[in-house]
Amino acid sequence: MRDLYYGRIDARDIDRLFTAIRSGSDDPAFDLDQDSQVERSDMDLLVREILRTEYGDVNLDGHIGLDNFRVVRSNFGEEVAGWGEGDLDGDSVAGLTDFLLLKSNFGFFRDD
Repeated sequence: MRDLYYGRIDARDIDRLFTAIRSGSDDPAFDLDQDSQVERSDMDLLVREILRTEYGDVNLDGHIGLDNFRVVRSNFGEEVAGWGEGDLDGDSVAGLTDFLLLKSNFGFFRDD
């Protein structure tokens, strides 16, 4: 998660962390909550605390609305490259779980 150290955090960092979680990595660079495990709680910390957004904010603009819905819908059922294409749960597919994550946070607006 080199970009974290340089202040440029984006969807690629989310994708890298999902990859680390899926692979069972023990790389401390991905252990954001410093509990000696790379797991979903690290992803929650990245999305909610560091990026200050919620699952469903595909474009990371701090708002979950129709733009995000359209991305997931247009890629529905497809293997995708990552978060920016609608893979919100890290399984490499824009599918039903991703829609449900987006739906549960639809209308979210980050208050800067």
